[in-house]
Amino acid sequence: MGNLAAWAMGLSILLAALPVQGAAGPRPIPAQAATDSAAVAAARQDWRRQVQAAGANSGQALNARFLIVHALIQDSRYVEAETEARAIEAVVRPMAGPKALATLQIQGWIGEILLSQGRWTEAEAYALPVYRLALLNYGPDADVTDKPRITLAGIYGLQERNAEAAPLAQASFNYYRRHGQPDNAASIAGPLAVIYRKLGQEGVAMQVLLLAPRSGPEELRNLFDASTDPVVRLEAARALVAASEPGTEARKGSEHRLIMALRAKARAGDRAAHDEALTLARRLLAEARRAGNPATIAPLENSVAQLLSMNTPEEIKATAYVEAAALGRSAVTRIRAALGEDDPQTVSLRMSAALYTAQLATLPGHAEVVPSALAELEWSQTYATAHRGVVSDEDAGSMAIVQAGLKAHLGDEGGAYRSIVVASGWFHSVAEARARSSGNRNYMSEWSDLTRSQVRRAWDYSETLEPAAAPSASPEGVEARQSRSGPVG
Repeated sequence: MGNLAAWAMGLSILLAALPVQGAAGPRPIPAQAATDSAAVAAARQDWRRQVQAAGANSGQALNARFLIVHALIQDSRYVEAETEARAIEAVVRPMAGPKALATLQIQGWIGEILLSQGRWTEAEAYALPVYRLALLNYGPDADVTDKPRITLAGIYGLQERNAEAAPLAQASFNYYRRHGQPDNAASIAGPLAVIYRKLGQEGVAMQVLLLAPRSGPEELRNLFDASTDPVVRLEAARALVAASEPGTEARKGSEHRLIMALRAKARAGDRAAHDEALTLARRLLAEARRAGNPATIAPLENSVAQLLSMNTPEEIKATAYVEAAALGRSAVTRIRAALGEDDPQTVSLRMSAALYTAQLATLPGHAEVVPSALAELEWSQTYATAHRGVVSDEDAGSMAIVQAGLKAHLGDEGGAYRSIVVASGWFHSVAEARARSSGNRNYMSEWSDLTRSQVRRAWDYSETLEPAAAPSASPEGVEARQSRSGPVG
């Protein structure tokens, strides 16, 4: 790794300024162990010319010999490259001293050559004091410090010493990004992300991949879609928006992703993210309405409604919930007309609209929407039970929880109890399915905790109620299973 142009220029300037009096002459170039490539042959010829013109210890000759080192490395002729580099070191170190920039620069290359030969122990022993001297004398933000630093990071990574490798590789990654070396930053991003993943830091790994120079929007989209980290998704979405032309379909798709990422932060209580998402969603909705495509308008109406119903301040709750319910109904009407009653998108938007109406029904002065909210929530359970797989168990369970909440708000403890039992059944199915498909018992633990809390509350209800028949919307057998069980947890 390394920037040949920068290193060559630095060596050329520094070596040209070195005194030559009293310096030992360099060892001669040994016989070639392999047929030279054109680059190696040209470098050797230039070196001989510089020796004749200015002397073997001149800066020009030493710099020409460094270009032989680099050409040999490019041809993977590391043993010969090491011999040449050590010959340069033997001249430069006595001339300039062990702490000099020129000395540390060529020593940085020797450490990398040792690593390239798989001589890890020797490479570490050589590179570590070079790194410490460079860090002490030139600071962390210098080429001369980065060379041995990235060599050490490579050694530690290969030896699975990841806790030691991570800060060194991260420092080099940051350095490349700051100093206009995108190829180096891109090449180290993958190995650095692997190191973080091995340390259990998946979020940091994704951040590195996000910050690395990328080849185009497709990689950003893949990163957004693959990540579960809200910070990574938000930054990827912003980068996508910045990389797309206004007015294009690519820009619209990027802005939709940005709304999704901002909405995740809004759920966590970030009001600034909520307001940004709502402003963007309203703008996209206005543009879609002008274009007149119902299939585009309906999802955006739902997006605005979802944001209006989320973490809403008390003083604007009534206005926001009224608008959300109206937008939800409008979205259903549009999508039903465009795609039909049983299209999955119609079903999804209808369930979302039921949530907004139920939310409005909990506010004083809106009793008129209670019957339609209850009817739509009951429909959601009936449909989910009849169409397993079309509606996910998780979505069905969430709808049952909303149903329970509205019934409890209305004082119907029996109805609330039965809806919670239904929700427990749906989420139990989620836990089982995830544990089977992923092999990760954390899913089972997560959803089992939720089920226990739901059933515990359901048991509290049941102590004051007569047993009631299972509602028709319950998943088959759920009520019977729960009624035979004692309190969980």
